[in-house]
Amino acid sequence: MIKLCASVILIILWGCKPGPTDSHLKGIRLIRMLPDTTINWQAKEEFARYISRRRLAGTLGLPDIEKSNDSLEIRVWWQASIYSPGWVWLVHNRNDSLTAERIDYFPNYITNRIDSMKVFTQKPIAHSWSEYYKSIDTSAFWEIPFHYELNGRFGCVDGESLTIEMFNGRKYKTVTYPCYMLYRDSAAYKEFTSIVTQIIALK
Repeated sequence: MIKLCASVILIILWGCKPGPTDSHLKGIRLIRMLPDTTINWQAKEEFARYISRRRLAGTLGLPDIEKSNDSLEIRVWWQASIYSPGWVWLVHNRNDSLTAERIDYFPNYITNRIDSMKVFTQKPIAHSWSEYYKSIDTSAFWEIPFHYELNGRFGCVDGESLTIEMFNGRKYKTVTYPCYMLYRDSAAYKEFTSIVTQIIALK
């Protein structure tokens, strides 16, 4: 947790079953890997977060990632329940050209609206976009379990959450680890936060 938070600060200063779903994109059937709401209450809450984040993305002026024209689009969300700002990193691979940006947004917890937001163009900390892209283990992300699939883990009321959304033209997946310190001893958490660190290695 301390190592991850340090990385984030340095970089800043940063129901449905998983599987095929009848969604068409450019004539291709899109596979949407979403929380399975039949499993437990945590999965239902996770799906509710997915819906809420889609609304937030629209409020921030972001297009629907599930209809992206990119060959790869990645979003990393860092969200807190009681303080600001929130952050979202966006990485686009379009026509073999990589671009990235970070949005700092300030939610009003009384009105449930966004008070303000700032957009920053990002560049890789690595020497090149190619080096940056190769460092991201995208294949590992598709295998990451949802937090509610980890035995003995429970939800929390307040805290920070990390989310990765990924779209590659054929499939889409969103994974959130709410109050992610709860999972710090699991291999899945270490893999998840490692991928987050790889993606937000931007400046």
